[in-house]
Amino acid sequence: MGKSKRILAAFLAAAMMVSLVACGEETEERSDSSTSPNDSSSGQNVIDGNILDSKYSDDWIIDKSKYEGKTLTVWAWWDVSEADRERTIGIFEERTGAKVDWQVLSWADYPTQLVTAVSGGSGPDICYVGLEHMPAYAIKNIMLPVSDYLDYDTAPITISPGGRDAYTYKGKVYGLTSIPDSHKLFYRKSAFQNLGIEDPRDIFERGEWTWDKFLEVGRELTYDSDGDGATDKYAYWSWNTFQWFTSNSASFISYDETGTPYFSMGEPNALEALQMIRDMDSANGVYKITAPWMVDHAPDTDLISGRIAMNYTNDSYIGDMNNEGFRSQMGDDLGFVPCPLGPSYTGSNRTADQGGTLGECIGAGSDNPELAVLFMLLKTAPRNAEDEKELAEKAAELQLYKYEDQAGIDLANEMAMNSVFNLAGGYNKLQTIVDNIINDSSATPAQAVEANRAAAENQIAKVLSDSE
Repeated sequence: MGKSKRILAAFLAAAMMVSLVACGEETEERSDSSTSPNDSSSGQNVIDGNILDSKYSDDWIIDKSKYEGKTLTVWAWWDVSEADRERTIGIFEERTGAKVDWQVLSWADYPTQLVTAVSGGSGPDICYVGLEHMPAYAIKNIMLPVSDYLDYDTAPITISPGGRDAYTYKGKVYGLTSIPDSHKLFYRKSAFQNLGIEDPRDIFERGEWTWDKFLEVGRELTYDSDGDGATDKYAYWSWNTFQWFTSNSASFISYDETGTPYFSMGEPNALEALQMIRDMDSANGVYKITAPWMVDHAPDTDLISGRIAMNYTNDSYIGDMNNEGFRSQMGDDLGFVPCPLGPSYTGSNRTADQGGTLGECIGAGSDNPELAVLFMLLKTAPRNAEDEKELAEKAAELQLYKYEDQAGIDLANEMAMNSVFNLAGGYNKLQTIVDNIINDSSATPAQAVEANRAAAENQIAKVLSDSE
């Protein structure tokens, strides 16, 4: 599956699951500087005079006369099925009297066409924007702040806290994000069972799934299985590294009190994460539990073959009923658990895994921003209790296939709600610089960061200055 298809699949799956998550969740209370002109002292969410004070859209009071005859333009790089069109577009058109013009652009041309159109005073009412374009699109006024029209604190749908943070710039929130599927630490149950090692899920539920515990079991899982004197079984391998930062309350990018981004890999928590990654390295690490790279090998295929016991990667690698993946290849032998937490983790959540989803945004050329927000909300919220039940039943089949049982579903939802987004992709070559720091085994973490600090800070400054 290609990159664009993986992103789209994850986005659509998250959009379908959001109502199910909302069944058992209250929208998280937040306290930041973003405000909405639609705030209501009564605690109701009021948009353009419409009252949205229920999780069921059938209960919303919408003045249809305001929107009859209007057309809402949506730009995407995928089309919607007839069933989805009936559920999302059909409900919106029925409740508002407006029409939807859903336009499909090519993935490759989408960013250029969007910037060109909006810069010329036109473009869509609703567009979809990945984090690689944040904060540039916000600064360039390619998008309007959604938080100018929606009070996130009283919104009638469940919104991803991590997504909200990721699409925030200078106190304004520019994207509405559904609950994403987080990355997960997938593992072979038999790799643990065959060596008499306790299952990671049990360790996690007991509150003991830490870096130290991960290293302890990792040493046991790394060994010579055929007696030829060479290690051929390894505990772990992954292309991803961001999770070691989030699990230790660190990141590549942080924000100062004014909301301005800065390079934060030199902070103590981040340096600990860098050291953890190095300690696991098979060549130069203290513990040597990470599998060395080999030609024609990859972490996902090595997990399936049994060369490694654990692989941290995107949820989409599980697959589904129509696409092969870890579940179809490994069956009941597949387990998953959050990334273990580091010694300096300060969060109150049990999980802090990497997440990611598209932001649903308002094009700056839109003449109907309030209507655009209504579309976002109407297509997400269940109409009524019966509709909510039907959505949950549809989602349950896929979730049970992926996560095995209700406990697995609950954990996956918890991880999704707590997920943290990697913001480095929005700052030109910053991710490449981060990778250089991580891979520089010739220097200490602090030395590697300082050697690359100027280059990293220049990438951030370039985005901010080029966007002004």
